Amino acid sequence: MESKELPEDVLALIRQYSKPVFVHFREYNQALGLFHLSLYYKEKLKKKIEDPAVREQIKICVEAEADYHRKNATYQATKTSIHENAKDKSHWWAHVSRDKFVALLDEREYRMQGFAEWYFQEDIDDAWMDSDDEYDDEELLAAQEYYANHDSESDSD
Repeated sequence: MESKELPEDVLALIRQYSKPVFVHFREYNQALGLFHLSLYYKEKLKKKIEDPAVREQIKICVEAEADYHRKNATYQATKTSIHENAKDKSHWWAHVSRDKFVALLDEREYRMQGFAEWYFQEDIDDAWMDSDDEYDDEELLAAQEYYANHDSESDSD
């Protein structure tokens, strides 16, 4: 039995049209799954997905988000202060990695927020409220002391 193969010029055309048009579809879909991107950012991502830095940041975001979900599940099961601190740091890292991803899409310089700055952001924002507002200094000092004690415990581990 004779094997009939297509002519080489036809095979070349078929191969050319068989190549994927959107090479980095997996990374693009991962980004869409992680972030609730507006149409504006979806278009930016389509254009910037070719950049290795953007693809690497998507990978970092995926890992950070998965780590946060694991640590949050552990904390929810145990409710210990050690697991709470690990969950908080993991949440911070997921937040920082998402912010850096958006900065890459916007082509702007990124300033990473430190953990303490991120952790106490609401307290920092509330510091501008009037003194008659809901927070008092004792609560803020207790929260700062809590963080200082738990941070020094994790450093000794």
